[in-house]
Amino acid sequence: MNKIFLILILLISTSLLNATNIKSIQDEFYKNVVKQNLKNNTPKKDYKKRLRLHRLNTKINSKYIKRLEIKVKYMLLEKKINENEFISVVDLKKQLFILLLKNKNKLTIIGVDLISSGEMNKEVEVILGEDHYFKTPAGVYSIKLGWRSDGTFKKDNVTLRYGLKDRFIYYIGMVDTIRYNTFTKDKTKLYKKEQWQLLSDKVNLAMHSYTESSRLGVKDSHGCIRISNELNAFLDKNNVLYKNFYKQNNWKLKHSKKPKISKNKNLAGEYLIIFDKI
Repeated sequence: MNKIFLILILLISTSLLNATNIKSIQDEFYKNVVKQNLKNNTPKKDYKKRLRLHRLNTKINSKYIKRLEIKVKYMLLEKKINENEFISVVDLKKQLFILLLKNKNKLTIIGVDLISSGEMNKEVEVILGEDHYFKTPAGVYSIKLGWRSDGTFKKDNVTLRYGLKDRFIYYIGMVDTIRYNTFTKDKTKLYKKEQWQLLSDKVNLAMHSYTESSRLGVKDSHGCIRISNELNAFLDKNNVLYKNFYKQNNWKLKHSKKPKISKNKNLAGEYLIIFDKI
């Protein structure tokens, strides 16, 4: 009886998703992701300028939206998607994270924010033995693992490799990609790009917060997708990529705490789509 009751509650809550509910989630994204990030990281005198710049850099037109919808539906053609479910998209060319909500057969944009992905050209900075800079690989990825940041700084006391404490690290796994080799066989560093060799390799891919002095919106990472602490908190609170982390409504991820605030569990998704361009 209890199981039947829970199913009925879930069906009712899902059917109640309407324009008002969607607008509420969109408003929360803009307030708690975009505006809050700028407030936290921008001098007061520069706030309005940075807000206008963010709007300009994240603006997508109707033509782009139509092509995005076609591309997403095609890439998820053989995937099992609920009637109402979050879908996360990364556009590597535009350096954008786009949160979509599938509502029956319609895709609605919840919000858009800046990211930073892999910059292969920074391999020129790598000293022998250091981490390489990979191209962030495109594809459709199901998020099945993850853990929370311990909030520790790098040696510079500025950079938080995985963002603030308890920000969630969305782990994808070892994925095929490419990078440059900037060393000769005798380990001499090559600084001219025409001398570099393009290699096939694997990157330990994840999406996570990253706090440093440089801004999001440009390629800069070793291959992972960097997002703001504020976007990370929104994804965490709203269960955006946690579909695989619940079993019979219970959090099942053993090596990570569940969200302190948990909303929209009935809309939880699992797919992160990464593409080079529309």
